Parts: sequence; C-alpha cells; structure tokens
Amino acid sequence: MDQTAEAIAELIRGRQFVYANETELHAGLAEVLADRGLSLRREVRLSAQDRVDLLVALPGRALGIEVKIAGAAGDVRRQLRRYAASDQIDELMLITTLRRHLAGLGDDLAGKPLTQVLLRGRL
Repeated sequence: MDQTAEAIAELIRGRQFVYANETELHAGLAEVLADRGLSLRREVRLSAQDRVDLLVALPGRALGIEVKIAGAAGDVRRQLRRYAASDQIDELMLITTLRRHLAGLGDDLAGKPLTQVLLRGRL
C-alpha cells in the first residue's frame, strides 16, 4: 500500500464500518490500517488537554487522525487547529460522518496538510 494520507483516505472511503459509538469506529479504523501494515498508536497525548485519536507513522512524518461522529463544526475546527500546532504531527486527517464538520476547512491548517474523509453511514 502506498503510504500517503491520500492513499489511506481512499482505503477508508472504500470501506463500510460497523460501530455503535466513536470508540468502536476508532477500533475499526485502527484494525484496517494495521492490517495494511501501517504502524499506529491510539489516543496519543499531544498536550495536557489534547489527545489525537490515531497517530500513524508514515515515511518521514506522522499523520494525526481525528474521528468525529457528533459535535459542532466550530469545536472540530478549534480542535484540529490545536493539533496542527503540535510538533508531534506533520499532517492531519479528519474522518467524520457529518458533512457539517467539513464546512470551512481547507486543505491545510497552520501549514500542515489536512485530508478530509466523509464516511458513509454506519451499518
């Protein structure tokens, strides 16, 4: 598998995930990525207040993945901006089930690439 954020996004977009809550979705995503040979850690602390859902080691960089199935779009944007300020993350990915979370987001935050993934509904 090509180890880029876009390749990971395409892999995720092509899957259906079965979950009852965000924690179960994290687990399903982690399983899919690990099965593809990607090295990752879950719930990685970036600061005293911030913890990214998944941190994936890519060649020469780290991809922080945040997963959202609920919440206000403004809260999601603020959270991603804080994550972008972390020196532990080189690029970000937002995986969400809600189109509103993607509104107003560009393809980078604080100079770090941002990949957006809108998941199909849960089964």
